[in-house]
Amino acid sequence: KALTVKDVPIKGLSLNATVFDGKLKVTKFQTANAAGLAVNVSGDIVDLKKTRGVIDPQFDNFKFNIRGKSLARLFSLAKFSSPVPAGQIGAVRLAGTLSGKPRALKVSTNTSMLGGKFSLSGLVEPLRPAPRVDGKFSATHPSLVKLVRRLGSSYRPAGKKIGGVNLSGRLKGDAQRMSFPNLAGSAAGITIAGSAATDLSGARPKVIANLETSPIVIDDILPAKQTAFLNRTLKEIRHAFSANPLLRRVSYNSLSRGLKAPARKIEVAVKGVAAGAPWTKAPIDLLFLKGFDGDIKLRSKRLRFQKYQVDAVNLASLLTDGVVDLQRLTGKAYGGDIKIDGQAIAAPTRNQYQTRFEIKNMDTGRLLSSLGTRGFRRGALNMVGEFRTIGRSTLDLVRTLSGGGTIAIRGLDISNAAKSGSALSGFANLFLSLNQFGSTLTGGKASSKQADFNTSFRLAQGIARFEDMSLRSGLGNGAAKGAVDLPNWRIDTAGEIQLSQNILAQILLRNSSKKPNLPFKISGRLDDP
Repeated sequence: KALTVKDVPIKGLSLNATVFDGKLKVTKFQTANAAGLAVNVSGDIVDLKKTRGVIDPQFDNFKFNIRGKSLARLFSLAKFSSPVPAGQIGAVRLAGTLSGKPRALKVSTNTSMLGGKFSLSGLVEPLRPAPRVDGKFSATHPSLVKLVRRLGSSYRPAGKKIGGVNLSGRLKGDAQRMSFPNLAGSAAGITIAGSAATDLSGARPKVIANLETSPIVIDDILPAKQTAFLNRTLKEIRHAFSANPLLRRVSYNSLSRGLKAPARKIEVAVKGVAAGAPWTKAPIDLLFLKGFDGDIKLRSKRLRFQKYQVDAVNLASLLTDGVVDLQRLTGKAYGGDIKIDGQAIAAPTRNQYQTRFEIKNMDTGRLLSSLGTRGFRRGALNMVGEFRTIGRSTLDLVRTLSGGGTIAIRGLDISNAAKSGSALSGFANLFLSLNQFGSTLTGGKASSKQADFNTSFRLAQGIARFEDMSLRSGLGNGAAKGAVDLPNWRIDTAGEIQLSQNILAQILLRNSSKKPNLPFKISGRLDDP
């Protein structure tokens, strides 16, 4: 009914076994309770005779079935300090078969623990200095969040329900280095195929992955803290391009009442938002990147954060001691192609960033609309550049922004909704005013509202300077130079438009062969110049 073996109490013991000619045949070994576990074992152990003075036994179809509500009592009796507390592991059931020598066992197991189910079929080498395993595995769990929390993580994703885990593949390695080739299945609602590995032998744990996935909704799976940071940053960007400015002052001439009509002004205060540039002093904490290393290659059908998305994503990046090297990020967004590489360095005081990028044939209207800017349609955007910056907040990053590049937009359709409230209001107003001017001169016959831009620029301390901007519209062609002060949210640029013959020359200068030039100047707040 009960006995104690090396301080382990055993109740309900039942044993039926024979030993003959070096063979142990266990017909039945069963306990109702051994250190809190019910045990049922059967099978054969052969080669128990000494060969050259050594016993080298072999398991033959050795079956086991172990179950219990908790491993706490076993851990206590064995004086074993588990990295995962018994209470977190929960109820356990382990069933399977063993075959082969103890140094190289063929194992087939099915395990229920941590609230999930796990299986392994392969070779286990338990007698090595670092025990190894090589076999096929599967893992299922109804909730990824609950699984990682049971394993001791404080992971709390922004998405309330991100789904469970259903993965299978090959498992190869030891407790220090483990690889997962031929990985397939799903996790957090994302279909996954490829390979992964972990390396715990260095100063920091390292994750290596080469995966193809179905569409990923980033704001669902990111930890809530990181999602909040991205939300805040995107709000600042949207604010910069939004059609709802902090303080809107619209100035216009009533050309319909004559060219000499007095200017009128309207001022509207928007409550709840501080006046000035959109940048904040809220700190950006990237120190969590120093906790692990990574080598990630990812191909995904789509990455989406809120309403922004990139299709056909191809990414390669390295993470080493808080330094993120983005070796490659390509994809398709808003009808165009993007290509980015760069680096981010996490630091306690000021983070560092640098990037190079190329954008081809992106739909400018769709891009600006996603950022909250109204009044722009179509327009093929091509942009090449590189940026460098350092700082703790978005305000710091803008103040130290440097670099340069080129930007060209072809066929941008501008409507009256673009007149105010965004970083592009100045140039939008210029083209709309020119269009209205041409319409007045031609008796209401307006020229095209489409415009082309082209310029190179240099950035230093957050101020973008351009010397060779070219402008093209239905009224004429022009050039401009000036600066955009991003930290102080100001613009100061001047240029001139050479009016086309079909507008002014035909009406006012029919006897002149010289095309007239119309000077212009844009200055003031970037969203209300």
